[in-house]
Amino acid sequence: MTLFRKKFLAVCLLLFACLFQAVEGVSAERVLRLVPSPGVMDYSEEITRKLQELRDNGGGTLLIAPGRYPILQGVVLAQGTKAVTLTLRGEKDARGRVPVLFDTDINRDPHHFFLFEGEALSPSLALSFFDLEIRGNNIPRNPASANTPFVLDEGQTDLEPNLNLPRNQSYGHPFFFRGDIYSAAIRAKNVKSLHVEGVVIRNLFGNGIVVANYGNKHWERIHRVQNVTIKNCKLDNVWQWHQYDNTGDAIMLWNVADGVIENNEIVNDLAHTRWVGRCGIVLETNTEGIVVKNNVISGYARNIHIELTFGGHQIIDNKLLASDIGITLNEPDGATRTPEVLNTTRPVTIEGNTFHYSQERERYGVHSFGGPRSFISISTPRSAALDGSRLVNNKFTYKTHKGVRLNPWRAYDISHKTRHIYVQNSFLLNNWVEEKNTFR
Repeated sequence: MTLFRKKFLAVCLLLFACLFQAVEGVSAERVLRLVPSPGVMDYSEEITRKLQELRDNGGGTLLIAPGRYPILQGVVLAQGTKAVTLTLRGEKDARGRVPVLFDTDINRDPHHFFLFEGEALSPSLALSFFDLEIRGNNIPRNPASANTPFVLDEGQTDLEPNLNLPRNQSYGHPFFFRGDIYSAAIRAKNVKSLHVEGVVIRNLFGNGIVVANYGNKHWERIHRVQNVTIKNCKLDNVWQWHQYDNTGDAIMLWNVADGVIENNEIVNDLAHTRWVGRCGIVLETNTEGIVVKNNVISGYARNIHIELTFGGHQIIDNKLLASDIGITLNEPDGATRTPEVLNTTRPVTIEGNTFHYSQERERYGVHSFGGPRSFISISTPRSAALDGSRLVNNKFTYKTHKGVRLNPWRAYDISHKTRHIYVQNSFLLNNWVEEKNTFR
């Protein structure tokens, strides 16, 4: 071999090695795998360690093999300002069953299953969950075992039952009046994004999925969660109650800039649990532009609750069942919104939804919350924040049952003439009245 050929071959080998390293650096993703092991009583620490390893090496995927995994303490992970992507992905078995992470011991206080927390002023953690099942230890309320009824003091609302009653009394549920319990299946705090798909959450006393950033003030668009996607999930009997009105939501979005909640089943079975959840889906403070589409939501005091947001939401083609408050809009203006904020607040569209109530709360003896019921409750109808909003082609059905009392109820709870809200709906009361109205 001539000297020229040797040099040429050496150069080619060097170029090939450099090219291989470059391709490897681009394409290789760090992947760890969790498998069930005999004798392990709690996988909280092992999952935490694996996620820490992924985080410390720039991110990656934790694969969870089919099986059952007790989670008795919860997985807690903090993240600094470095941009990291973490994915938890369950592997299905031959029958299509996903891994089950569980703590079903009623003698243990409810706790977070996954708690991720980033930097409030620099949210940089991108999270994804796929194909997992999370089972908690919530049980139905048993009114027959309650030796202390809910009694209202003068001037109290249903959201504040008699707080002076002794806490050692039985209210038909072991965790009632436990204000120290704040739990969630998945809680993502101060993160960049959250994607949850194909996840099942069952029997949880607390919140299902919570994503919230706290790095700004009211009416600021900085440091928000950039995107949230929750789709093809099933949340069964996710609810909580204590004397404070801030828990028990199936899905809660706070300070989110954009997102989609689609094709989910969010069902609190009142015939089984005998207690309403607080809200099925909550869009709260500074949240904007969320598409809520083709979901089934059932058994919550408010199936969808929207409050103090920048608007732009599209509530489309959902089935809102077993609740006599389907959607609440609480979007005040005035001192809380400057003219500059109002100028950038977008209308809300509520279109093509089916509202159906069959007196489930009365028939199953479930405690009520609040005053007169309404399928759509607009608490601040004069608010300029709702200008241009549309309620279009929704179908309302209120079915009564012989011998069951009819509570105060109306289709729209609008205390004043609504300004610039266009309404064209079909409303059915016992298959008798059909109305199409335009309110301006």
